[in-house]
Amino acid sequence: MRRGLVALARRQSGWVVAAASLAAVGGMWMAGYGAEGAPPPAKVAAVASAPPGPCLQGAGDLGDTYYPGIGNSGYDVSHYDLNLKYDPATKWLDGKATITAAATAHLCRFNLDLRGLTVSSVKVDGVSAQYVRDGRELIITPATPLLPSTGFEVEVLYAGEPGPAPRDPDGFLDGWNYTEYGAYTSTPPQGSDTWFPNNNTTNDKAAFTFTVTVPADRQVMSNGILVSNTVDEAAGTSTWVWDAPDPMATYLATLQIGKYTIQRYTTPAGLPIINGIRPDQLTAQAQQRLDTIPAILDFFGERFGPYPFVASGAIVDLVNAGYQMEQQTRPIFTSANGLSALAHELAHQWFGDSVAWRRARDVWLSEGFATFAAWLWTEHTGGITARQAFLNSYNRTGTFWNNTVHDPGVVNQYQSSTVYQRGAQTLQALRMKIGDEAFFNTLRAYHSTFKGSVAETQDFVAIAQRESGQDLRDFFKAWLYTPGKPSESYCSCVGPTNGSGGVSGTVPATLALSLDGPATFPPFVPGVEQDYTATTKATVTSSAADATLTVSPPGNLVNGPFSLPEPLRIELSKTSWPGPVSNDEVTVTARQLVKRTDPLRTGSYAKTVTFTLSTTQP
Repeated sequence: MRRGLVALARRQSGWVVAAASLAAVGGMWMAGYGAEGAPPPAKVAAVASAPPGPCLQGAGDLGDTYYPGIGNSGYDVSHYDLNLKYDPATKWLDGKATITAAATAHLCRFNLDLRGLTVSSVKVDGVSAQYVRDGRELIITPATPLLPSTGFEVEVLYAGEPGPAPRDPDGFLDGWNYTEYGAYTSTPPQGSDTWFPNNNTTNDKAAFTFTVTVPADRQVMSNGILVSNTVDEAAGTSTWVWDAPDPMATYLATLQIGKYTIQRYTTPAGLPIINGIRPDQLTAQAQQRLDTIPAILDFFGERFGPYPFVASGAIVDLVNAGYQMEQQTRPIFTSANGLSALAHELAHQWFGDSVAWRRARDVWLSEGFATFAAWLWTEHTGGITARQAFLNSYNRTGTFWNNTVHDPGVVNQYQSSTVYQRGAQTLQALRMKIGDEAFFNTLRAYHSTFKGSVAETQDFVAIAQRESGQDLRDFFKAWLYTPGKPSESYCSCVGPTNGSGGVSGTVPATLALSLDGPATFPPFVPGVEQDYTATTKATVTSSAADATLTVSPPGNLVNGPFSLPEPLRIELSKTSWPGPVSNDEVTVTARQLVKRTDPLRTGSYAKTVTFTLSTTQP
């Protein structure tokens, strides 16, 4: 009997994902005048002292149709200084956010975005300010209106439990969430306001400083450069200071609190690399992949332009986000297996992070570009060529072609077949149409033009037309704005013909995962220490060039309000496949330690665990 089996498409920063959940009853799962011609002095004085006009309230919505209510107008942030204290045991966060900004209008009031957390004090330029909450809006009225082009500083004191993360319209977690040893933030594209007040928009990038105090046995990973780590032995705490001086969108700011092995070194080019890896995820394969970071950055730097930030690295933990994430300077990975998407996430440092999309409907400028970049890296390291990856996708049929790459709709924003694969196809088709020299000149010019800022699709189109000297309007209309498969005349993918015939066949893209019936532990015996074991089978079928099977952190078995003290452990007999596979069986072993003093409640203990079969080369 099979129960709880689900096949899902998951946002995985370019991964095609099939997920299966197994629930087992009874035991488991899972902003002057010159001297010549100046007016009389009296008139000059009058002009200089003229008031700026009536003050206004800054807007609390920038009009993004996918995410209404995020972002604010009337000011421009230059720096966030976040001083945080977090206790993983109580999940309590105390925060002081000091925000340096400049008014772009004459403001009576202005908004910050903040969800949940309780605000106890707001000051503007050191003076207490009035504030009210309205949903996710923190509406602030300074004691004195803010003049345009004038700098100001906001201090917000706040506290509370910042998680668990809410879900976006596409169903994915977006905010502060928890891990076995602490917490993580993965906030694309709007979840940053679950843990600090901010102007939650890609259009207002800023520098960041993080000062984070945690228990002494925990470590903190974040963006940029690790400045210091100070231990207070009397208090049993450690304080970590990270500095990220490059302009950064709020959703790319990250905190990872847990237990990490921290690796620090400098590349031959002088770039600091800082990795943080949960010790049980530091496998030989994981280390091998992490060691490729300098080579990947060098390879992309040659094609896209110099690496845009002060540092790089990666964070590897066991988290339940269901996708890897391109946090600026330091992408996060949900497990060691997630590092198979390392090239994709590092490519985002140029496209998505350094050059961010202006509105969410242009997300292909991030995900399509990173998917294409991963194709280039695969080819460079001896795998299939980017052209062949393009053809594999171009030959697909069915619903793959039903949507548009630009403005696919909020639910489809991270749909792999549309935004990721067809976005990457658009770039490879453009490359084949205009040639390598014009194409890579286009990518470098696009990045150098919009580095540290935002762009939209028409910006890229204009640069491509300039660099190629071609009218590409019909090309981009077919690839980005029109549902359906572009004709061969728009893909430059058909080679010369000859008089010979041939026989061909196609294989549809397949990624399938099934689980056998529930695995049930034998009865747990109170008062007797024993490590119980239960097994079941998973069956994997994949037509992809690679596939990886992962399992979400299982947590603890529960029986109503009661839970077992010791965590459930899941082991897989096989987790990766280097090529296609059909009906390959994987033994799934569940282990549960019950100690002699563990209290056991009469009834059935259960847990739901999610298994994810993913690929980077569909």
